[in-house]
Amino acid sequence: MKLKQKIVKVSFLANACHIGSALSCADIIQEIHKIKNKKDIFIFGKASGVSAYYCYKYPTKKAVEFLKKYPLPNKEAGLPWTGGSIGQGLSVAAGMAIADRKRNIYILLGDGDIQEGQTYEALLFSRQHKLDNLKIYVDRNRLQALGNTEDI
Repeated sequence: MKLKQKIVKVSFLANACHIGSALSCADIIQEIHKIKNKKDIFIFGKASGVSAYYCYKYPTKKAVEFLKKYPLPNKEAGLPWTGGSIGQGLSVAAGMAIADRKRNIYILLGDGDIQEGQTYEALLFSRQHKLDNLKIYVDRNRLQALGNTEDI
């Protein structure tokens, strides 16, 4: 089953929402995991789309089980941190990157995250500390909460 079809199926079975958020980042999830090493860490900063990650990594039944527990962090699923308020993910990822410079820290943000001051501060921190092991991806789907990113 193709990933985007699986996301819709798993979201329905788990009685979950944020399907659009998951669909918009499905391709990015696949690309990150093609280049990411096993020792590297992946942070899903765009927490509302987490079903894309679960559907990519796990069989349908397990993905449904994990999604029903959202938004809890899920070490079993390979997610050491789960976002709450938007904008927090990059700070967490930057902290992990400075703590362990021997492995890459990949983070997926939504374009709504970019509007948060905490994200901007984390970018400044990352630049100041030359965190070359921090790999930032942004899902620029132009949608946030209840409308277009530019309108909110």
